Amino acid sequence: VFQILFYLSPIIYPASSIASTRFGWVLTFNPLTPFLDVIRVPMLEGRPPSLACYAAAAAITLVVGAAAAVSLGYQQRRVIFYL
Repeated sequence: VFQILFYLSPIIYPASSIASTRFGWVLTFNPLTPFLDVIRVPMLEGRPPSLACYAAAAAITLVVGAAAAVSLGYQQRRVIFYL
């Protein structure tokens, strides 16, 4: 899954090259794109990222963190037997 996300993320190509094609929706729903923009925009464009970019990255972090906490709470009693 991570290898597919790597190639679907604008890491080795600029986001503008795929945004205008029929696969532009991939950038919209890719959860790694806001994190890449937080790093890429200041380095390449010399300006701070937008607040929407920070908000999207924070929201993704909170959702994944909450899902991890729920999963850990559910599996907490069984994980000791796997250690």
